[in-house]
Amino acid sequence: MARCLNLLIRDPYTAQMPDEMRIITTPDGSKTALNARFDEAYGSRHGASAQAWHVFVGGTLTDQHPHPQVLEIGFGVGVNLRATLQAVMDRPLHYIGYEFDPVSLEVLQAVAEAGEG
Repeated sequence: MARCLNLLIRDPYTAQMPDEMRIITTPDGSKTALNARFDEAYGSRHGASAQAWHVFVGGTLTDQHPHPQVLEIGFGVGVNLRATLQAVMDRPLHYIGYEFDPVSLEVLQAVAEAGEG
């Protein structure tokens, strides 16, 4: 099964360091990052995973397409990518994500290790 994943970031050397980020747990048990500089969460504070499934996957019908192709502007911490991968794991996927203000690898790993969110 072919999978294509392209992540376009501005400059990996200017990624936000973990001291600017705080990992928070949302009511559905998933994690997201909170940007301390802007007091803005990367995913819904009410349920990062639930929002990804309801709005991003279900709202676009990506989970029903035989060969989904996704362009995500604002990759954030990868919550939508992980939900999409779970939804279409039995099909080919072409996914391009762009993030202007990327977080560090440590933040991506901390959110991903927390489970679905």
